[in-house]
Amino acid sequence: MNIVWVFLGGGIGACLRYGLSSVVKVLFPTSPIYTATLLVNVVACILFALVLQVLKTKTSDALQLFLLVGLCGGFSTFSTFSFENLSLWRQGDVLALVLNVVLSIGLCLLAFLAFAPKLKV
Repeated sequence: MNIVWVFLGGGIGACLRYGLSSVVKVLFPTSPIYTATLLVNVVACILFALVLQVLKTKTSDALQLFLLVGLCGGFSTFSTFSFENLSLWRQGDVLALVLNVVLSIGLCLLAFLAFAPKLKV
């Protein structure tokens, strides 16, 4: 049954990622290639941190699998992040590559610090 919870959460997360990415591309059509992915990754980190905060008390394994592994895992886009960085590298746009890596990692770390400051890992 656990696989079903991950599957359902992952499907919803992937649809949310697609929707948010589509909105960003429509609202900011001339933005750099990595803008939608950067936004999705930051929002995913905020969501993950908030879910961890809410789940501080013991909840069911099914809920944790659905929200953290499924929903957040399906929503985050690290593989796309890596592919886009490789594309920037191959295009010779080293400045955009460095900017994307620094912003993505920095903002996502700040998201965890801001939304789950006392989280013990």
